[in-house]
Amino acid sequence: MTKTYDGKAYAGSDNVAAVTGLPTTGKADALHYSTTDLSSDTAVKPGGYGIAVTLGDNPNYAITTHAGSLTINQASLKAGSITVQDQTKVYDGTATTNPTQYAVTLNKQLTAPKWTADDFDLSGISSQNVGSYAVTLSTKGVTDLQAANPNYKVTAADVTGGHQVITAAPITVPRQPFRRLTMVRRTSVIRTW
Repeated sequence: MTKTYDGKAYAGSDNVAAVTGLPTTGKADALHYSTTDLSSDTAVKPGGYGIAVTLGDNPNYAITTHAGSLTINQASLKAGSITVQDQTKVYDGTATTNPTQYAVTLNKQLTAPKWTADDFDLSGISSQNVGSYAVTLSTKGVTDLQAANPNYKVTAADVTGGHQVITAAPITVPRQPFRRLTMVRRTSVIRTW
């Protein structure tokens, strides 16, 4: 049996054994059995959940049982579930003041890992000049987020990237005080005697 993760226990009506070999003629005894209770199995689990058949009193039958399983598959994420937030800095001409970590907004079902600088792909920051440069989660960031949320399928396509925005540095050029220059013209007179 399979289902997609929804945070709820399996509620299907097919948690019954497929019985073969019961007599179809006459008045055959009913087969008495139960299967594993699946009411607490809600999360994705590698290998799934085993379903055992427990036999009741069946004196007229030689019974062979085979275990089954319940597999809960990862749920897909809705668009906009993971968003890297923009960061802004004022132009200073150096990459040493660039942020190495960014805020990440997650939908309420997801849990954030402890983010590190390695979780972000900053390769889109191609210049230190004024502009907007793409930032997203790195492969490691997606892997860390997946590990923190095993019930969901997390891929790079689920991430809405942000930007490193570099704004112009404000420059103030003070006005110099006005100075009045007076030019005096000198005239020389040459006299001869």
